[in-house]
Parts: sequence; C-alpha cells; structure tokens
Amino acid sequence: MAPAVGLPTAEPEALGVEIQNMYLRDIAVSVHRDFALPGGIHHRDFNIGTHAAAIAFQRALPKKYKFCNFVKVNIVLSSKPERDKTFKNQVDVATYYHEGFPFDAYLSKTRGEQEQILLATIRDAMLAMIEFTGADPEPIMLAYHRVLDQDFPLDNSWVKQMEERIRRRKTQQTVGSAGRPAP
Repeated sequence: MAPAVGLPTAEPEALGVEIQNMYLRDIAVSVHRDFALPGGIHHRDFNIGTHAAAIAFQRALPKKYKFCNFVKVNIVLSSKPERDKTFKNQVDVATYYHEGFPFDAYLSKTRGEQEQILLATIRDAMLAMIEFTGADPEPIMLAYHRVLDQDFPLDNSWVKQMEERIRRRKTQQTVGSAGRPAP
C-alpha cells in the first residue's frame, strides 16, 4: 500500500538501514504533553493507568507479530489534531495521534470500564494505522477479543507498587535533610 500523501516515509531500505525480523515488542498509550487533563490529574498518573490494557493487548498478539517492521507503537491521546498529522512513521517506531479521546467519560468510569475503553482505543488506533501500513488486521481483532474473553488476565499488583513509589517520592520531596518536614 502506498503511503498517504503528506506523511513522512521512513522505509528502512530508503534510509540505508537493513532491518530483519522486526517484531512488535511494545505498545504505549499516553496523553499528549500539551493537553490539560480534567480534574488536575498529572500526565504521569494518567499514563501509568494505561499500562495494564496496553500490556494485555500486547500479550494477546502473536509472539512474532510483524507490524510493518515497527518495534514499538505509541498511541498519543488528545482532544485535537496534532498539526494535521495522524500517523508518524519513524524507522522502527510508529506514533499515532488519536484525537477525540473521551477524557471526562473515561475518568468517571470504574477501573475495569477504563481498561475496556483503553483496549478499544488501542484496537481502533492499530486498525487506523493499517490504512497507512497495510498490515494484516486479523491478529489485531483476535487480540482484542482474546483480552475481552479473558477479562484482562494480568496481575495488577505492579500498579499498586508504582503508586506507592510515587507516594514515597512525593513524601521524600517534602522532607528536609534533617528528617523534618520542610517549611
């Protein structure tokens, strides 16, 4: 499939890079750096909450799934278009700008419902990237349904550990060198 007009092309061969056996190894979902999250939520806290759905989706894909020689897919959530770019193709990383994410609705849902929204967002973004890359959509749909059928088979204890680290870091920042709270 020919690249869409106006999109950068970074075919490894065109850049003089020989890449073989490039399997998709990472999917990341994050909020756009310029977007102010509702309720004063910090970007880092929101991004940490997206990991479970991204990891579940990644694990549900075939082990050696080739997504047009991309090693990583970044899905950036926003409420507005990113300078008329939807898809940015680098040598081995694809970045997809997903506009119109329902932040207010997402934040008002339970954790399980949030994971389902994120899972659907990952599926939709990956399917949209197929328009630019020509990859096979079947593994993406199978992974989506596999995760839904298994009801997110992940141990989320690492999320609690991450939240505890963040809480400790904030506490350490407010404690002075003598062990007393800073003025």
